[in-house]
Amino acid sequence: MTRGTRQTRLALAAVAAALALWLSAPVRAQERVLSLQLSGGIGAGTLAFERPLPRGRQTLVDTAFAATELALQARVWPKNELSLAVLLAYQTSLGMEVRFPVLFGLPEDVPVRLHRVELSAAPVIALGDGRGPLALAFPAGVVFRALVPEVHQYDLADYDLGSLMLRGELWLELGPGISLRAGPELQWLVLVDSSLRDEGACCQGVALGGQGSLQLDAGPSWRVAISYRESRALVPAGAWQYRDTERFLIVRMGGEL
Repeated sequence: MTRGTRQTRLALAAVAAALALWLSAPVRAQERVLSLQLSGGIGAGTLAFERPLPRGRQTLVDTAFAATELALQARVWPKNELSLAVLLAYQTSLGMEVRFPVLFGLPEDVPVRLHRVELSAAPVIALGDGRGPLALAFPAGVVFRALVPEVHQYDLADYDLGSLMLRGELWLELGPGISLRAGPELQWLVLVDSSLRDEGACCQGVALGGQGSLQLDAGPSWRVAISYRESRALVPAGAWQYRDTERFLIVRMGGEL
C-alpha cells in the first residue's frame, strides 16, 4: 500500500467518523430554530377611569364590554435552555358604550373603542435541560393604549397612553399538554395624551398589574388557552389624579408552525 493510498483511506475514515458522529448527535441539534404561533380570541373586559377636567373630574365606573384579540408569537431556539420569545398582540373592545350625562336632557350612551397593542421580546430561561417543566421569562417592550369615542359631539375626549413595559413570568407545565404562565407587570407611562396634560396631568406615570394564562394542547399544532390580565394606571394631575383600571378575560385558539 502506497503512502498516498494510506492517507486517502485515513481521510475517508475521518469523514465517515465525522458523519457518523453528526448523525448520532442529540435530537436537539436537528430541531428547528424558529417556531411561530398565530392565535385569535374572544372574551370580555372592563374599564374604569377618573380624569381631571376644568370644572372638576370625570368618572367612569367599571364598564363591561365584549373583547377580541389577535396575537403573533415567534420563538427562537424553543427547546434550548435559553430562548427568545417575541410577541405582537392586539386587543380591542366590541360594542362598548359609556353613559354620558347631558346638560339639558337624559344621559346618552356614547359608543367608544378601547385599543391595546403590545410589542415585546422576552428571554426565556429553562430551569433544567431545556425540556423541563419550569422556566422563567422576562418580556420587555412597549404598550400603546387608546380610548376613542366613535362620536364627538359630547365632552368626552379621546386619550392615548404609551408605556415601556417589563413583566416577569413563571412558565410551568402542570401535566401532559397543560401549562401555566403568570406574573406581575410594571409599566412606565412615558406618553401621556395632550388632552390629559392640558388638564394638569404630569408628563409621566406608572401602571401596575399582571397577567396569567392556562393553556391546553389540543393536538400537535393547536393550542387552546384562557387568559386574564389587569392593569392599574396612575398619572399625577395636581389636585386630581388620572387613574384607570382595565381588565381582559380572553379565550383564545391558536396554531403553531
